[in-house]
Amino acid sequence: SGGWDGESEMNMQELPPVIDEDKSSALIMLVLDSTTSLGSDFARMQTAAKDFIETLVSGCSGEYAWNGSQCIKPATLCNLNPCTSISNSTGVCTVSGTNYICGCNSDYIWNGSACKKRLYLGNICTGQTECYNNADATACPAEGEDYYGQDSQYTGKCTAQNFSPSTKVVVDNNTGLTWEKSPSEDTYTWNDAQNHCNELNSSNYGGINNWRVPNPLEFMTIVDNSKYNPTTNSNFTNMPSDNSTDLWTSKEYKGGNYYAYYFVPSSGWYTYTDKSPTYKVLCVSGDEMQPATPIFFRTQTISGKVVVTDSKTGLMWQKEYETGKTWRQALKYCEDLDYAGYDDWRLPNKNELASLINYEKSGAPYSNFPDMPSGEFWSSSTYVRSTDFAWYVNFRYGDVRYYYKTGYSGYYNVRCVR
Repeated sequence: SGGWDGESEMNMQELPPVIDEDKSSALIMLVLDSTTSLGSDFARMQTAAKDFIETLVSGCSGEYAWNGSQCIKPATLCNLNPCTSISNSTGVCTVSGTNYICGCNSDYIWNGSACKKRLYLGNICTGQTECYNNADATACPAEGEDYYGQDSQYTGKCTAQNFSPSTKVVVDNNTGLTWEKSPSEDTYTWNDAQNHCNELNSSNYGGINNWRVPNPLEFMTIVDNSKYNPTTNSNFTNMPSDNSTDLWTSKEYKGGNYYAYYFVPSSGWYTYTDKSPTYKVLCVSGDEMQPATPIFFRTQTISGKVVVTDSKTGLMWQKEYETGKTWRQALKYCEDLDYAGYDDWRLPNKNELASLINYEKSGAPYSNFPDMPSGEFWSSSTYVRSTDFAWYVNFRYGDVRYYYKTGYSGYYNVRCVR
């Protein structure tokens, strides 16, 4: 019941005359090290403690195992095939330890009890939590004030990162991807990067044998834009910082077949270089997250204005765009916009804007968004390592970068989203 029996031997202050009926009572106290030095391992320790208690409580033996409520034979979990009644399931049931896994239809992933819609980069929050002006962190402005409409003010429009770490791997519960927890110790040229993943496959690392090198957009899903050095989510360990080394992606830069994209974990961006440098490798497993292709974009005219909806992310985009804006002007333009009968437009965050990239194209612009120019577009996300910079996407090269919010040539294009 979650409460103590006042008449049990646990009450050491006033022992009752007869305590025989409570001889089965017991107290187990677990003292967990919660110091900051333990870092992300604290969650793993909590899980291990819970498993320990469940083992003691269950008393399961032999071929039986505890499934959270009773002792069962794991091999029998799929006998009645519970997956046939799960929406968006393929009906394929697979035993995994003391639980079962249902196969899910395309674009759906298993979350332990249901097939849920898989999220894409444009659906996932960047992690940015503060507001900024052209130079510094500042109190978040109210609607109508200067700098209103930044990334952190629209976290209700996206889904927060959701990872489940274990000793060797990190599972992304939003995308269905499973990641190697720490990158390779060795470095590789781009042509040899898959060798590290093949070694993991040969050893069935983490119980997985289909490891591969991630593509650029997959790397963007593990970036936490509220931090740097490294910028990757804290569930990942031993990530390079201070530009000590970078991580290869799986994709060539189609503007020249001797170039390839690489990811910079210290800062959270990716761009391209020739294939000869040696970088580390962080492998991933699961259905590859594909870039946005023409079939995902639906164009329609509303109230005399053209909008473009991305069926993958569900985001609606303004088809028209403005040129020559500073970052502050870009924020204000979208906040003031009344377009196609809607007045809730906003400047897209870093992830939303990057979701329009298609690095598989043979040339610029590296996007299949209708009539996309080969140029730079502002996002609403600040680069927290140097807060006088903001993130932008360069569709001329299909990469993600940052630049001064004002001054120099920092006058970029603006396209709003809702």
